[in-house]
Amino acid sequence: MAAETSDVLLGQADSMWKILDDLAESDPEAYQRFIDKTLKEGSDLFKPPEPCFCISTVILPSVITHELFVNICSWEQMPAPKSENDPVPVMAGELQEKKEGKTTYSVVDIIVNPVVTKGVSNSKDRKNLLAHVAMDYLENTKKIQVSRKYKNFKRSFKGDAKTLRQYLRYGKDHGITVNSGKQTSVISESPGSLLKQLSSIAVAETQLEGSSGINLFEKPKKGLIEEVSSTNFAPQPVIPVHTVLVKDAENSKPRRVVVLVDLPNSVLSSKDCQLDVCETELCLNVPGKCQLHIDLPEKVNPDQTSATFNTIKHRMVVKLPIQPSTKQ
Repeated sequence: MAAETSDVLLGQADSMWKILDDLAESDPEAYQRFIDKTLKEGSDLFKPPEPCFCISTVILPSVITHELFVNICSWEQMPAPKSENDPVPVMAGELQEKKEGKTTYSVVDIIVNPVVTKGVSNSKDRKNLLAHVAMDYLENTKKIQVSRKYKNFKRSFKGDAKTLRQYLRYGKDHGITVNSGKQTSVISESPGSLLKQLSSIAVAETQLEGSSGINLFEKPKKGLIEEVSSTNFAPQPVIPVHTVLVKDAENSKPRRVVVLVDLPNSVLSSKDCQLDVCETELCLNVPGKCQLHIDLPEKVNPDQTSATFNTIKHRMVVKLPIQPSTKQ
């Protein structure tokens, strides 16, 4: 069976190269357009979501103020609205609780297609409407209530934008469908699908240039939001609550970075944890439960790292001696 499958794939690949050779000779311009389009789509698959803007509001009831930061991002792999009157496909990341010093807050990513975010930097009304779309979606899916009196955060993203790379695995593992104009292509393309594209390239060619932003101000015929089914995506690892401290030297203890990580109650032993440390970064992974990746505030000596796990509090304490200063 494996040999038969291999022969079929080799046959398809051979046919594809023959069609490419014929196309290069008969219509060099069409050949070049196909190559450029294929290379562009391939590079786009490895681009993570990009920050657009960030708002801060509070989760209600606000007896004790709990601030919520909403990172609104754009991503080519999100479906675009089919028309100006259709719902906007939206995806939300995990609602994560963070701690900075004595302050606790929450942060969540909201992701839409770039056609939805186009023009928000130049239009306060458009930006305001998209912010309310995001808050509506959070209230419906996360079962929380948020204040509509929000503020624009001074930066476009709350946290480290590198964490957006985690969404790349969704397309890689699950072949998320990506809208490309009138046609729909799948991230993991087989030789057979390329053959179909090549065989039809002389008949019709989808024009991708000049796509305009979706008009959020048109009165929609349907709901404004379309939820992207979570069955298309792998569960997102939870980022545990954590605190990073820099401790001065005392007694025989050197100057050090201390990272406190509160793990889920289901983590019962340090054997469940995978800890990886380099001079500038710390990675802690509990497969299937949570994952933490942080940049350290000082360069540390990873060889002298020590870690302890409190089985009662389910807390891991990582101590990392800071490298001596080289300044004279």
